[in-house]
Order: sequence, then structure tokens, then C-alpha cells
Amino acid sequence: MDDEDREAIIATFRSDGGGLAYVIGMDHLERSHCYTFGWSVSFDLPELIAFGTQAMVFRVMPEAFDAFVDAVDGGIAIEDGACWPVQVNGHDLVGRFVDQSRIDAALFDNALLCRDAGLAGLPPAYQLFWADEAGRYPWQEGCSDFCRALQPLLYLPLTLPPT
Repeated sequence: MDDEDREAIIATFRSDGGGLAYVIGMDHLERSHCYTFGWSVSFDLPELIAFGTQAMVFRVMPEAFDAFVDAVDGGIAIEDGACWPVQVNGHDLVGRFVDQSRIDAALFDNALLCRDAGLAGLPPAYQLFWADEAGRYPWQEGCSDFCRALQPLLYLPLTLPPT
């Protein structure tokens, strides 16, 4: 990220409290993702992240993020494994807390930049998952390879290889 990009992110953070960032794969079926930045500082919410195809990231996930905020405002607790009122493939999204070992600049650069501008430490993060056509999530047995390939399990801690 160059200085101009950094300044634009901070300006959005200061004027709007946060925003959405997109990381788009080169092919329409390659893994893409979107995530929030500034939410953990400005709104006392975890930063959200969701993965999918380009179309899902651009069409479904902004709506999912808005529905998440509406649900939280309506009193739904942010819990590991909670269902959220947006459907993909006819099934609810499910949220899982991201392990702190997974929060790095490769996935959350704008969120970390805003966090540095407002609070110390890593932001809390929450990943929204969609199910395959049969209703299975990536951590469930029998989930389609396509669904699994697009959604890394960020709730699992990074482990170091044995030395």
C-alpha cells in the first residue's frame, strides 16, 4: 500500500468511521474477499471478513455486512457459530471469531491501519461463512471442495511446523 492509499483509508476512517475493502482474485472463480476497516475502533464491532467468488464478494457480502449490523442493533449477540439473516445457496451465513494469530496485514491491512490510528493492539475479527448447495459449511464433513477452497478457516490458529 502506498502513501496515497494509506491517506485515503485514514480519510475514510476519520470521515465515516470505517468502510469496506475488497481483495479480488484474477479469475471470476478464484478466491476473493471483502472486509471491514475501522469498525472495531469506531463502532465497537469486530472487523468482518468474508470470502467467495468475485460476484459473491461484490453482490452478497455488502448486503450481508449491512444485515449483520442491523441484527446486532436489533439485539442479536455476536457469538461463535451464530446464524445471520442473509442467505447464500438458500442457507444462512454463519459467523465464527477469527483467531488472533490470523489477523495480519495480508488479510486485514486497512483494519490494522485504522486500529493503529485509534487503538493499540489487534482488532477482534469475525468471519462470515456460506454453506454449499447441500447446506454444509467448510468445517463440516462432506462439504463441497469448491466451498472449502474459497473459504479459509480463520477461526483455527496458525500452527508452527515442528522443528
